[in-house]
Amino acid sequence: MFKFLKFSNYTLENLEKGQLWCNYYDVFNDPFECWCTEKIGIPDPIMEKERYDSIVAAWGYDPGPNNREEYFEYCSEFDNPYSMRVSYYIESARISCFCKRPDNLLIWSHYADGLRGFCLEFDRSELLKPGSIDADVFDVMYTKKPPLVDTMLYEVAKDQVWYHEMAIGEEESKIQHIPDYVPEKLLPEYDEALKDAHQLLFDLYFKILCYKPKEWQYEEEVRLIYHTDKQDKSGHPFRYPKSAIKSIIIGEKADKGNIDNMMKIINEMDIKVPLRTARRIKGEYNIIID
Repeated sequence: MFKFLKFSNYTLENLEKGQLWCNYYDVFNDPFECWCTEKIGIPDPIMEKERYDSIVAAWGYDPGPNNREEYFEYCSEFDNPYSMRVSYYIESARISCFCKRPDNLLIWSHYADGLRGFCLEFDRSELLKPGSIDADVFDVMYTKKPPLVDTMLYEVAKDQVWYHEMAIGEEESKIQHIPDYVPEKLLPEYDEALKDAHQLLFDLYFKILCYKPKEWQYEEEVRLIYHTDKQDKSGHPFRYPKSAIKSIIIGEKADKGNIDNMMKIINEMDIKVPLRTARRIKGEYNIIID
């Protein structure tokens, strides 16, 4: 994954400190950043059948048309002011953006000052080493329409995670402490249901923070996301070990003074990685990394 940057005191200072700056979503140039359709409340089984079907599927139980009060009773547990809201995940997220490849011409133009800047190549696994801020990396999805996020579905999936983790834990405890105990035949089903619930939570979270309009597809974006308790909209640094940097690529039009300042930082930090150049190919509209 590749981070494209302009040369500035700010970007060189971040390199020196071994940090990436993660921003509040609203500072990005896409006006549809984190734009999704939020559905809240308990869906009517007839008027909102698609929502209803997805919820009973996540629940793992359909009470049927003659016993809908059981459905409403179950869902009413999650229909309150403390239920999940999309705004919480959007407001608390801090994001840093990357590209999947180093020779993306438009990214060099838009984010690295037209080959006057530089690019840091990161090792994804090293970037997220234990001990750093609890974060993750996601490949952005590009679509024609904003995704739909059902908060009731999220609450049901979260409840199913809790239920199946508890059921599996009880079974494992019995296996460990009760001699000759025969495990329930349902244990594999509990495991599978737990995986499905976790996947559903991930899909809903992903829709909130990692969907963008198709027009941005050229960016081939990967994003680092973590959450903060900060109440304001300020950005926050994400610190990484120097082992996370795999290589440094400098644009062929970079100023010599900027390159010298970067080399000084690299030597002082003892960063031992390949230094490469991004340059234009004669006779083509392409960039090659030497």
